[in-house]
Amino acid sequence: MKQDQFNINTDLEGYLINFEDWNSKIAIKLANSEGIKLNKIHWDLIYFVRMFYKEYKMLPKIQTLISIITLKHGQIKGNSRYLIKLFPKKSVTQQISKIAGLPKPKKCL
Repeated sequence: MKQDQFNINTDLEGYLINFEDWNSKIAIKLANSEGIKLNKIHWDLIYFVRMFYKEYKMLPKIQTLISIITLKHGQIKGNSRYLIKLFPKKSVTQQISKIAGLPKPKKCL
């Protein structure tokens, strides 16, 4: 466990220890550490993933994330290639989980 200048507790890979410590400033800091500048679509997905996780204690499937993009931002952006452009490092689920303040996914495809 480590603590940074924002006084947030993360594991050694930078994932928040406590889901409730998350806020938008922390998300921006975590995104910056991943080389991502957050835009409207990022935020839509981050808030959706947090809501989904809070309700179901699991992450949504990639196809669900693509459906959210399609519904809110149209068919052109509603595909896996665009999702990977939004979260280009590691796996999409690992990056979105980290930025959304969720635990590291146990299984990433």
